[in-house]
Amino acid sequence: MNQQLVVLHEYGEPAHFRGLEHLIATKYPQWEIRYGEFSFLAGLKKALQTRRVAPLKRHLHNLRLMQALSRSRNMTVILGMAPFDFRLVFLRKLLRNHRVFYFTSWPYWDYTRYPKRLFAGHPRVISAWKTFLEKEIAGLITVTHRALTGLRKAYQIQAPGQVVYHAFDSTIFHPHPHRQEEDTGPLKCLFVGRLVREKGILKLLELIHRLPEDRFAFTLVGRGPLREAVAKSAASKRNVTYLGSIPEPDQLAEVYRNS
Repeated sequence: MNQQLVVLHEYGEPAHFRGLEHLIATKYPQWEIRYGEFSFLAGLKKALQTRRVAPLKRHLHNLRLMQALSRSRNMTVILGMAPFDFRLVFLRKLLRNHRVFYFTSWPYWDYTRYPKRLFAGHPRVISAWKTFLEKEIAGLITVTHRALTGLRKAYQIQAPGQVVYHAFDSTIFHPHPHRQEEDTGPLKCLFVGRLVREKGILKLLELIHRLPEDRFAFTLVGRGPLREAVAKSAASKRNVTYLGSIPEPDQLAEVYRNS
């Protein structure tokens, strides 16, 4: 019987863990990965109100997983959570009886930058993160060596660390086999990601409005709170195309190949 490895992430997105999946499959085949979202309560409430079946099933799965963690001991858990997220204060209690590995790609641990700003600088939140990283985790998993070095400089972490790079499915994301480089025409630029300030989308929009339209063509893909700003720029600039969110990997790969 396979052992279960629980991966908790804010949105439960398996694409963030392709490299980890490969590592588990090649070196630890006895492990079976089970994904879950720790930020499911709002989604569960909305699914109940709208009576949408698929989201309801997903969030009920998350609820059952949280219940299983609260009732059991010694499970192996990988937690992917944004640095200084205040919810760690509460999630630590749920995970205290388990073997927890912290997963991150964030390289800035000197308290000068906060990907999650709500309560990020609160003393209780800072203290919770310090205790969690220095005394409670079984190990670190980072996407880059810079992230691992940043953590070790900021905290006295005794747990071992492992770098597992981001990965992609090369059977889906690959160059067009017959594509030829174009020597003429505007330079094609592609942005794919969440439309939030932290991803630099506002700086990109500023740059778009400063560059000549006949020399650059921009394609923007994603969703988020800055969607209206992106859509407005696309409507006002003839060299900007906004495609919204593209959840299907095959369709997204085609956008990459055409850029």
